[in-house]
Amino acid sequence: MACVGGGAVVGGLGMAAFGGNLRGPRTAVRGAVLFGIVLAAFAVVDTVRATMVVLFLLGALQTVTIASMMTTIQSAVHDGMRGRVMSMVTVILFGFSTTGGLVAGIIGDHLTVPWALAWGGVVTAAVAVVLARSRTFT
Repeated sequence: MACVGGGAVVGGLGMAAFGGNLRGPRTAVRGAVLFGIVLAAFAVVDTVRATMVVLFLLGALQTVTIASMMTTIQSAVHDGMRGRVMSMVTVILFGFSTTGGLVAGIIGDHLTVPWALAWGGVVTAAVAVVLARSRTFT
């Protein structure tokens, strides 16, 4: 948990340091793809040190990706609808992560936890690429 937290702090400080250059749909898509790829690395890491690096990177990428997504959504939404939209985004974000945890646990029982996480990473990266290709980011 300390590695994830440390990565989140570094990701947040990086977002603050680079200002508006990193906030936007391109960063959100790239962050989601990289997050999926790094998550898939759980299938091949076999040492504590490598696991710590993966967790650190996941913390940083999660912070950068979510901050970029939230900035993009809030910039695109009409002022009068922002509160409603953000409440729905929060419900969806927490609802899907809870459901994803349940699915990953079931898959982890049948395979192994590292392989369940790896497949989750592959799905995350693939969905991000498909969604990015279906929408033009300027």
